[in-house]
Amino acid sequence: MKNVGEQKSDMHSGTRRIAISWLLVAAWACLIFAMSAKTGQSLDSGMDLVVLVKRWLQSLVGPGKDVSPLGHFAEYFVFGLLLANAVRHHRAGWAVVLIAAGIASIYGATDEFHQLFVPQRSCDPADWVVDTIAALVGATIFYLAWRYKSRQRQGGRR
Repeated sequence: MKNVGEQKSDMHSGTRRIAISWLLVAAWACLIFAMSAKTGQSLDSGMDLVVLVKRWLQSLVGPGKDVSPLGHFAEYFVFGLLLANAVRHHRAGWAVVLIAAGIASIYGATDEFHQLFVPQRSCDPADWVVDTIAALVGATIFYLAWRYKSRQRQGGRR
């Protein structure tokens, strides 16, 4: 049996993990916002990471092809993973996936609305659909991996 000091340490460790999980979600949401705030021209010029990744993707799919859906998928796939990790501290079962995907979908809709006000950018409902699907896939993969790992730790017990 744990003494009071060990119990408090476990509690603080859990609280710290929850806070870090949500801080990662917030940081990723800020990154998505910052990328959406880039003008159309700044996405095609310069040498920052976003431009370099976009050029690399275009080299894979062919020049002149739109790689925006791939970028959206990658952003929201990670967002879904991070959200599922944070939500799992508050909910159980498949609700984790649904809540994480729902939050990401709402954020994706506001992200598309935000792009209406960015020069040379537009609001594209197809991007929102990609965002939502990617977050759902990311959250599902996270949940299945987390559930598998939890069962392994418990020795296969349910």
